[in-house]
Amino acid sequence: MKDKNIDPHHASKRKFGYAETISEAEKPKTTTKSKKENRHSITSGWLTDAASLSLTGPSFRVPARASLLVLDEAILFVREHAGNVTLVSGEPLVSHATGAVNILHIMDVKAPSTLAAALFAAFPHTSKCERLLADRFGKEVLQLVIGARKLLQVSTVSIQADMPASETSWSIQTRCCAQVEALRKKLVNFSQDIRLVLIRLASRLQTLRFCATYKLTPPSDFLRDIFEIDAWLANRFGIWQMKWELEDLAFRFEDPVTYKRISKLLKARHTERELDVLRAVERLKQVLSSAHIEAEVSGRAKQIYSIWRKMQRKKVDFFQIYDASALRVIVADVQDCYRALDIIHATWQHVPDEFDDYISRPKPNGYRSLHTVTIDSDGRAFEVQIRTCKMHDFAEYGIAAHWRYKEASAHGYGEQFVREGKDNEKNV
Repeated sequence: MKDKNIDPHHASKRKFGYAETISEAEKPKTTTKSKKENRHSITSGWLTDAASLSLTGPSFRVPARASLLVLDEAILFVREHAGNVTLVSGEPLVSHATGAVNILHIMDVKAPSTLAAALFAAFPHTSKCERLLADRFGKEVLQLVIGARKLLQVSTVSIQADMPASETSWSIQTRCCAQVEALRKKLVNFSQDIRLVLIRLASRLQTLRFCATYKLTPPSDFLRDIFEIDAWLANRFGIWQMKWELEDLAFRFEDPVTYKRISKLLKARHTERELDVLRAVERLKQVLSSAHIEAEVSGRAKQIYSIWRKMQRKKVDFFQIYDASALRVIVADVQDCYRALDIIHATWQHVPDEFDDYISRPKPNGYRSLHTVTIDSDGRAFEVQIRTCKMHDFAEYGIAAHWRYKEASAHGYGEQFVREGKDNEKNV
């Protein structure tokens, strides 16, 4: 239930997404329900057995006790120095900081990044803030806080403001596209430390979650930033779990009629689809086990925004999207990926035009996996993704996953990723 004291239009009167002190009357009352909704995972619910009957279930990772103590100190710092501050979205800054930290913890992002995510919004509301942050949390956290604030200020709003009123809609669109591309390249160069990107995306995602909880519609320029900058950044750096939720939530506000229609159509077959997925999961487990391939098999419904994009791309209606559910197969090595693919194609009919080998030909952002669409004996279609554990970790969390596999610093790997991206762009 939306709080009556929240003005759903007040955000558009000020710069949305930045901290600003407002009256106590404007602050939303935090209910038990909103706290629970704010803690939900960015990880989609993948069905693995008959005991798991939710396609979109919560999954909150509890931080280690030592990390909790440090983060508690950071949240306490925010309460002490900005406890009366509310973002223009209507969300209390303390709540926003806690939500952003939770998002990064689910991704297994460590301090100092999580500390900076908790602290950066409080920066302008604290006297002698640089000295205080450096003394209590270290110079590295301070530099991340400063960098995150600079990165968060990058917006497409300035592009729209620069458009002369005399220009035609076509020329405005052309100039906007060119300037957005230039802005993106600037962002990539500025974001050589991937931690700054993660902090920005966590903050944006938390704002969208808050708006969804209280049924507040963000202003159009904020939503445009989500699609043009934030989702693009998440995709560019391979952070797909954040990309998917950012897009789904933004689409929910951008086109609520279409969003509700697709959601309603998905829910109409919710129980039936869950059972279809579970049966397919069990079938794949059996055939792979018989071939002596150890595999983790799971399934889920696709995101609403990705379904809508496919409808637009193929110029078809919802009922012509036959692979609205996806199966995931995780195996030990690359050889088993191709062995599993052969077995799946031998078990079910496959659609040749829907096959993609991103293992031999990875996407420019580093994504690797085998994608195929199969049709079972009852005519049900599923997209099947096959990958190794390492590929899966990267598919879920992008560059952040490399911290588990490489000794390079986040800054060093960010530079490497920027160089690789530029090389790929030259080869296109």
